[in-house]
Amino acid sequence: MTAAIFSLLGVIVGAILAPFVADQFAKRREFYDRKREAYLKFARAISELVNVPPGGKAPLLTEANLAVSMYGSKEVIERLSEVMKYQNLSQTGAQAAFINVIASMRSDIGADRFDGDVETVASIVFL
Repeated sequence: MTAAIFSLLGVIVGAILAPFVADQFAKRREFYDRKREAYLKFARAISELVNVPPGGKAPLLTEANLAVSMYGSKEVIERLSEVMKYQNLSQTGAQAAFINVIASMRSDIGADRFDGDVETVASIVFL
């Protein structure tokens, strides 16, 4: 009899907690999706920026930086601030800083971390 009561109690508690757990999972998933989208926006914006003529504007970069600052991890935001110290990506150290922020973004979303050399990625990104 006692086992039946505990079983029934377990079912009731489970039914009460299930919506809460599902809601928490949905919130985490939404945050992850927003973070991933923010990182993709940043990568697209940098790609656009590389191809903007001198004196031109890159509105995607402002939007991307804002998205990363809202959803990015602490490490990604710190690495992004290093990239933004450069006037352009052709300056010494700028491409390495960019590759570091991309590596941090990959790690943050659960992808394999890229530990390759800057020249490999630069040959892909900076045509």
